[in-house]
Amino acid sequence: MSQGISRAAQYAVRTLVHLALGRPDAASPVKDIAEAEGIPPHFLAKLVGKLSRAGLVDAFKGPGGGIRLAQIPSKIKLRQVIEAVDGPDFLAACFLGLRTCSDEQPCAMHENWKVLRTRLAADFDRITIAELAASARRAPPAASTPDAGS
Repeated sequence: MSQGISRAAQYAVRTLVHLALGRPDAASPVKDIAEAEGIPPHFLAKLVGKLSRAGLVDAFKGPGGGIRLAQIPSKIKLRQVIEAVDGPDFLAACFLGLRTCSDEQPCAMHENWKVLRTRLAADFDRITIAELAASARRAPPAASTPDAGS
């Protein structure tokens, strides 16, 4: 199990924020989202399947097809998006990357990481796509530009 939030989950969040910033009644072509967000198009196409199965987006094929949010942005929690891509245990891995870390055999960071994990999970349950979209609207253009190196 990998540590933290995957690049795929980051892409998924960026995709949903992109959709939240657009027209709610219109489907956005996946290739347009990929280009705007700096996401490899084939990778985004795979993510759309996961997001659709999780009930976060509706996908439409054919001319005029694309994706749109399946729910209003204020109802979509950040945790739902991350779990749709990374699964429910995305914060469960040992902070130091040890395989044997547990309450019975804790690593040096174990107790602190348990506290931080609980706080992060609560924040991810509270933060919505609508809030992230509102932040993106206020952000200076450079802050919303995808970083190809991260």
